[in-house]
Amino acid sequence: MAQVTAGGPIDVNSCFLTYSNAAGTIDGIDVRFTNNATKTASVVNIHTDINGTEQIIRDKGNFAPGVEIHHQFKAGGQQFALPVVLKSALGSKPQVRCRVSSVQFADGSRWPTPVALAPNPSAEISISPASLSLSGTGVSNARLLLATGGGPLAMTSNCGQVANVELLASTSHDIALRVTPVGAGSCTITVRDENDNVATVSITVA
Repeated sequence: MAQVTAGGPIDVNSCFLTYSNAAGTIDGIDVRFTNNATKTASVVNIHTDINGTEQIIRDKGNFAPGVEIHHQFKAGGQQFALPVVLKSALGSKPQVRCRVSSVQFADGSRWPTPVALAPNPSAEISISPASLSLSGTGVSNARLLLATGGGPLAMTSNCGQVANVELLASTSHDIALRVTPVGAGSCTITVRDENDNVATVSITVA
């Protein structure tokens, strides 16, 4: 069962999981969306939630107004990281929810329009989740981190041999990171704002 959310300049018309075998191993996701704006979109960030596992698909291209785009994203590729999920013994399938979280247009404009917020020196940085414990390596075990603060945020890490930390998106007060484990060990991601507020996330890869 899939749920899609309309709103903004691009509507997700449908999204559903695809399977690689009769056992029900998920191998990707099938998405259809339409650009309802009057200008061409170049990057569409699609937020997916599969039984509480959240990922962002970053779809790049030339998406003309009024044209339905049909793309299939395979788990383990550069655009889509998905844990292996099996159907239950009763044959039920995981629920997937899809929505467009942000859009960049060919003329450089964005949706939603970035809002310049005044920095709040007293605002603490919050990160979700506060720590990650990963049982394997590779993109199939990648996870999403979201950090929010009172002003612009910057990220550093000592995770070079343990995990690849990729900046997916940022606004004037938050950032989205994708953490892909590459080797066993422990490391720390540090998020800091311009007022020297600091928050850390511990990463452990078995």
